[in-house]
Amino acid sequence: IGEDEDDEVSSPESEQMILLHNLALAVLANSLEIIEHPERYESSEDEKPGARPRLRTEDSSNIAKSFLGESQQLSKKELLATLIGELGNASAKPHNATLSAKCLGSLFRSADEAKRRAKELGAKTVVSTALDVGVKTHVKLETECQKVLRALETQTENE
Repeated sequence: IGEDEDDEVSSPESEQMILLHNLALAVLANSLEIIEHPERYESSEDEKPGARPRLRTEDSSNIAKSFLGESQQLSKKELLATLIGELGNASAKPHNATLSAKCLGSLFRSADEAKRRAKELGAKTVVSTALDVGVKTHVKLETECQKVLRALETQTENE
């Protein structure tokens, strides 16, 4: 996800990196959606006879907080800042910005701590700018940015 934004596509390797970057965002967005809404992905008892349901030991908020902390330890970069930066590049890469917005929305709806930190990073301004890009050029970006703004405007527990 930590791609240089000034790189120009000049070789097959850089084209592959752009594709991998986009795929990584898609995987992250899907994973965070599962953390946010685990009930949507639980299999019914009818599907696999004899299979035991998985034990869920933590709630979405704890999982999201742990994920943010561990990702920073591993990469030495703050994931929220990276995703907000990706969203800030919406006019050049609207599809990546859409995936970034999906990630941010899931994190904000799952963990108040993520929402507070994003506000400190100026996320609302970046999301609003990306929303303008979406309104003009990319419907999915517009939709995801609207969801992110709603999540940011929802009060946290300590507000």
